[in-house]
Amino acid sequence: MNILEKYYLQGKSKIILGTFALIVLFIISTVMFTGCFSSNQKNDNENTVTVFNYGDYIDVNVLKTFEKETGIQVKYEEYVTPEDMYTKYKSGVINYDVICTSDYMVEKMMQEGEVQKIDTSSMEYYKNIDKKYLDFCKVFDPTNEYAVPYLWGTVGILYNTKVVKEKVDSWSILWNKKYDDQIIMQNSMRDAFMVPLKWKGLSLNTTNPKELVQAQSLLLKQKPIVEAYLVDEARDAMVSGDASMAVMYSGDATVAMEENEDLDYVVPKEGSNVWFDCFLIPKTAEHKEAAEKFIDYMSRQDIAQKNFDYIYYGTPNKAVYDALDDETKEDYTIFPEEATLNKCEVYKYLGEKTDQYYNRLWKELKYISERGILMKHKLTQQDVDKMKAEIEHRKVEVRPELLEHVKEARAHGDLSENFEYHAAKKEKNRNESRIRYLERMIRTCEIVEDHSDADQVGLNKTVTLYFEEDDETDKFSFVTTVLVDTMQNRVSIESPLGKALLGHKKGERVYIPVNPQYGYYVEIKEIEPFNEDIPLNQY
Repeated sequence: MNILEKYYLQGKSKIILGTFALIVLFIISTVMFTGCFSSNQKNDNENTVTVFNYGDYIDVNVLKTFEKETGIQVKYEEYVTPEDMYTKYKSGVINYDVICTSDYMVEKMMQEGEVQKIDTSSMEYYKNIDKKYLDFCKVFDPTNEYAVPYLWGTVGILYNTKVVKEKVDSWSILWNKKYDDQIIMQNSMRDAFMVPLKWKGLSLNTTNPKELVQAQSLLLKQKPIVEAYLVDEARDAMVSGDASMAVMYSGDATVAMEENEDLDYVVPKEGSNVWFDCFLIPKTAEHKEAAEKFIDYMSRQDIAQKNFDYIYYGTPNKAVYDALDDETKEDYTIFPEEATLNKCEVYKYLGEKTDQYYNRLWKELKYISERGILMKHKLTQQDVDKMKAEIEHRKVEVRPELLEHVKEARAHGDLSENFEYHAAKKEKNRNESRIRYLERMIRTCEIVEDHSDADQVGLNKTVTLYFEEDDETDKFSFVTTVLVDTMQNRVSIESPLGKALLGHKKGERVYIPVNPQYGYYVEIKEIEPFNEDIPLNQY
C-alpha cells in the first residue's frame, strides 16, 4: 500500500493536487509524519514488559514501584496451573516478555527451544540468589542460564487440629473415609498424582505407565470422599473451616495458619515435592532488555522482602533470608529441616510421550468426578453487589491502614518478640485473604434468580415447618450460601432441606432425605417473604 492510499484510508476522500512541486512536498511531508509516528510507537513498545505469572503471586505494589523507577509499563497477566500457562503461551495470542513458572515446565520449554538465555552478568542483584538454590535448579536448568529462581517451597497436608485428632504424618490419611467430604486435593496434574506416588514409595518423576495407572486408581478410589480439587481457593476453604484437610503449598499453609490458629502443616514421612518457581524469558519476547531489568528488580533485597512478606513462600534470596528474625528462619513450614528436604524430589519434565499419558489419565480422573473440579456458589446479583462493595472498602480504606500498622510495628525492631508486628501482619493477611476470597467467589459463582411464586418455598423466603418426628415447629429462612447463619436459622437453598422444599406450598407434607437409608417428614405451615438486609458471612 502506497502513502497516498494510506492517507485515503485514514479518512481523506479527496486529495486536491496542484503542481508537481506541491505533490512532492506533500509526499515528503507525509513520509516524515508517518516515520515520526512509527518511531513514537516503537518507543512506547520498548517501554513495556509483559509478565505472565501465577495468580496472587506477587505484591502488586512492587509492580507500581518498578514502573515509577524505570519508566517501563508492566502489562501483567495471571494463570492457574503451568499447563494453563503453556497452552496460552503456545497459542501465540500474546508475546510475553517474562514468564514465572515451575521447574518441570522450565525444563519442558527449554527442551522445545522456547526459552532465551538470560544475561545474569548484567544484573546488579543476581548475586543475592543463594548458590545452594541455584544448585537445586540445576536439576532442570543445568547451567543456570535460562531461569532465575523466584520462590520455592514444599507440598504437604494442611489440617485442622480441632477436627483431625489423630497424628498426621502420612499421605494415607487422605484416603480415610472418616473425613468424607472434608478433603481438598490440588487441582494440578503433577501435584495430584504426586500424592499417591510418594505414598506408595514411588518417584514423582516416574515414567512407568503401570505406576501412573496405579496412582490414578488410588485417586479414583479417593474421589468419593474429596470435597473438591482447588488451587488458591483451598487456603480460604481451610481458613473458613469449610474443609478439614487440604494438599497445600507451604506458603499458602503459612498464611492460612496465621489466620486460623487451629491449622497445622506437615510434609508426610514418605516425602513430597520441593518445587522452584523461576523467571524465564521466552523466545518470543519482544523486550528482552526490559525483561532482564524486571527479573533483576525482583531479586533486589527490598523488593524480594516485600514479596516474601506478601506470599510467605521460601525465598532463595540470601540477603532477605539473612535479615529475617530467628523465629521466621526456624519456621519449618517455610524453611523445612534438611531431613525433610532429603525425602523430597524436584519435578522434572518427563518427555512428550509421558506428558501426553499424564494428560489422558488426568482428564479421565476429572471426567469421572462426581463433585466437579470447582465448587460453584449460587449467588444473587445483590450478593455480588455486596461483595464488590466490601472489596472496594477493604482495598481503598482498610488495606492502607493495615499496611501502615505493619510498617510502624516493624520499626520497633527485634521482630522475634515484637507482638505488635506479628498481630499487625496477621490482620493484614486476613484482609488480603478476604479480598481474594470475595474476588474468587465473584469470578466463579453462578448468578441465580428466584422464580418461585409468592406462595411457594424459594430463595429469600421464611418458612414455618412442623417436624412430625419431633412434634416441634420451627422457622427457617432460605438464603444463598454467603448469607447462611445456622445460629439464626438461615440455611442454604442448596441444602438438603432447601432442595426438598423448593417449589412446595403451604399445607404440603414433604419428605426430607438425609441419606439413602434415612429421612424425615415436615409439614409447611407458613411461607413469608424474607426481606432483611443481612451482612455477608465472615471468617
